Amino acid sequence: MTLKGVVRRLGLMGVARSILSMILIVPYMLARWRVFKLTALPRRWLIEMGNAALAQARHRAAIDAYIAALSVRPDDALLRLQIGVASFLGGHYREAEKWFISTSQAKHFETVRWGLTNTPYRVLDSSWLLAIGHVAFLDTYIKAAELGWLPKKTALLACNPSAAPAGWPLLSMFGQHIRVLTTQTSTSHAIDEILHGPNFNRHDQTSRDYMRAAVSQPFWYGPNGKGRTRWYAPFAASVEAAWKAAGRGPLLSLSASDRILFRRTMEELYGLPTDAWFAVLHVREPGYHAAWHRRHPGTRNADIRTYDKAIDFVLSHGGWVVRGGDPTMTKIAPRERVIDYATSPLRSPEIDILLCADCQYFIGTNSGYSVVPPTFGTRCALTNWSPIGIPNWYLDDVYIPKLVRRRGDNRLLTFTELFSSFAGWSQFQRDFRKTDLLIEDDDPEDLLAIVQELHAEVFGPADPVSAEDAARLRRFNEIAVAHDGYVGSRMSYRFLAKYAYLLE
Repeated sequence: MTLKGVVRRLGLMGVARSILSMILIVPYMLARWRVFKLTALPRRWLIEMGNAALAQARHRAAIDAYIAALSVRPDDALLRLQIGVASFLGGHYREAEKWFISTSQAKHFETVRWGLTNTPYRVLDSSWLLAIGHVAFLDTYIKAAELGWLPKKTALLACNPSAAPAGWPLLSMFGQHIRVLTTQTSTSHAIDEILHGPNFNRHDQTSRDYMRAAVSQPFWYGPNGKGRTRWYAPFAASVEAAWKAAGRGPLLSLSASDRILFRRTMEELYGLPTDAWFAVLHVREPGYHAAWHRRHPGTRNADIRTYDKAIDFVLSHGGWVVRGGDPTMTKIAPRERVIDYATSPLRSPEIDILLCADCQYFIGTNSGYSVVPPTFGTRCALTNWSPIGIPNWYLDDVYIPKLVRRRGDNRLLTFTELFSSFAGWSQFQRDFRKTDLLIEDDDPEDLLAIVQELHAEVFGPADPVSAEDAARLRRFNEIAVAHDGYVGSRMSYRFLAKYAYLLE
């Protein structure tokens, strides 16, 4: 058995990875102490050093190592992209955007270099398959393309069905807009055969990698319709604003036959009557991304037990609640008309998606799953949202953020203070350590209020929007935009009324 096999058999993969990461960090520390220059190391080492640093959330170290590797081969567009991603994960959004712009420019020149300027294809790379939210973000890409913000080309996305990503049923649903290639072998080979023909091996592997990268569109950024490259959230917000202004509806919908089959399945498996209305409730917990959360503990999780009043409200209006998620989540106490689908052994990837398509509305938190309902036109009440500066981009959704309290004077930070500091932009607990700032989960009464607000808008009669409501929302949006934010999902009118003093 190989050493790697022994390590895996003994369950030491995490330990081995940590040890390797620490070993690779040593040269970086020596370089910082000016023992030698990073550029003296082999390029492959520098990239591995950057990857190891990124795994330990040492974003500056990762970026420095990647930049040193880039100096050896400046034409590496994928490495420029990786620097941008590392900057984004470190919370440096403006820096990330500069690297994304640099990546886009480098790819333009690479298409010229490889004679690909007139290719009819665009490659959607593996970043679109990293998580369910990334797959759902294809909605934004397709809309941007249909708006004419991207040159008209056939988009290629390759996926191995034996290692399908979370949310994979969406791929077939988006299949009328993009070309999804399924392959049991190499996804890069499947793409290369389309780009270069069956004799694609006439190009060496390195050249094919560079050509594929040159015509790729990653998840992380896109054009905002005015020629500016933006990182994914403000890019998506600009797409949604233009799409809605054009009066265009959701890309996806359930056929009548699919809905009948889905509702029959839900009745037979979970007892949900075929004529009952229901809301989906998804409260993010760390279990699904446990390994990631151990290295990068976040601020986006919440406690399902604080949603009892919101659940009671749905039940009191004749609805059912289907709790979505995964089996690692905390079980909820059994009660009539509440289905704990997340922890059921009968759950399936298809039902995960169909729940979002057919529910009356979705009650969620900051997770990739919250991006799925709006692709079908389902509205969302997004709660315990963190960070406040990066709301979802679907304009018809409503959200309330986690607020931040200063321990010293026991005062909540104003919205201006949030947007002008890391507290309004960081989704990682590490940034709050050694500070006197405390992130507070939403009060159960606020959770109830936003559900009541959205319920009234969905079922009617909607609460009238007063001049004061409109003025408070306008002021909040002004604060966000003034601090390099963007207008995405709407801040709850009720929440802004309660916390109007934070607008000052």
